[in-house]
Amino acid sequence: MVTLPGRGGFTGGLGRSGRVVEIADGSVRFDDDIRIPIRPMIGKIGVAPADGNPNSSTVGMHGGNMDCKDVTAGSAVILPVQSANALLYAGDLHAVQGDGECSLTAVEVEGSVVLSCHVLPGVTVKRPVVLSGGSVITIGDGETLDDAARLALDDMLELLQADRKWTREKTAMLMSAAADVSVSQLVNARASVKVSLAARFFTSAPFSLEPHKH
Repeated sequence: MVTLPGRGGFTGGLGRSGRVVEIADGSVRFDDDIRIPIRPMIGKIGVAPADGNPNSSTVGMHGGNMDCKDVTAGSAVILPVQSANALLYAGDLHAVQGDGECSLTAVEVEGSVVLSCHVLPGVTVKRPVVLSGGSVITIGDGETLDDAARLALDDMLELLQADRKWTREKTAMLMSAAADVSVSQLVNARASVKVSLAARFFTSAPFSLEPHKH
């Protein structure tokens, strides 16, 4: 884990520091008396963007550096393919990370990722959608957290409205009562925000809970 001047989400910034933490018996041994249960996750997973050179540290329509802690074992990520053969990549593995990754890094680890890929005919998404832990999670990105939140909210509203055939207003009311808006990552050039809604509120695949097979 490291901190760097000018990076992180804290007022006044942080100094340059680094430390290695031990991982044993399913926990991060952060200090002599502090254990954090591990929850391995993929920080970066995406496809090649339609334009420009790929940059794995950027979050966007292609996925990328989402740092969404829900991208873990058993989850699925739906991505809009933008170039021939998709050119999928994954990396930036964390033993555990809090929402926001507020000091720039999580518990960074090496590891192996086992992936299976499928084309979903008839499914259209504008930005990444994560299916994890019984929830549908939309990911928005932006130069500010407000911009990122609006995109994530708009994407969830569009998915749920198309599924339920409700008005925008009724759909927004359900989201206000049942959806959670959280920060995924706030320390890089573009922030990422997630909106989570229980899959049981959807009626059709691939978002409803019943048909999930991933």
